[in-house]
Amino acid sequence: AGTATVASASTTSPANGASIANLSQPVTLSISNGYVSTGSAATYTFEVATDTAFNTKVVSQDVAQNSSGTTSLKLGTLPAGTDYYWRVKTSAEGTTTGYTATMKFSIGAAIVIASGLFLLWHETRRVIEPSEAA
Repeated sequence: AGTATVASASTTSPANGASIANLSQPVTLSISNGYVSTGSAATYTFEVATDTAFNTKVVSQDVAQNSSGTTSLKLGTLPAGTDYYWRVKTSAEGTTTGYTATMKFSIGAAIVIASGLFLLWHETRRVIEPSEAA
């Protein structure tokens, strides 16, 4: 056991159940810092998975506490059209809390613009010259 009393951080953003447009990526996960009785800075382990049991993790990263009171992790671009689950645990001076409640966010579907159709239309349309109109 550690020498400090450590209270868990609390998740703040994205909100549970948030839907995030694919083009709005990257997603930033934010927490309100936990409490460490000795005043030491904590380390936060952020986990993101595609299942609620966290068997398929896409991110597991330790982040040093930010002194502003809020600590964040900016994720890389995640695959579109997928639900993600995230949680955080707090560690300081050999003491680690359990994970926060699991939060969910969804990345919307990718939008594909069919530029090839415009190109096909543009190349096959015919401009009638004034001399042909008569």
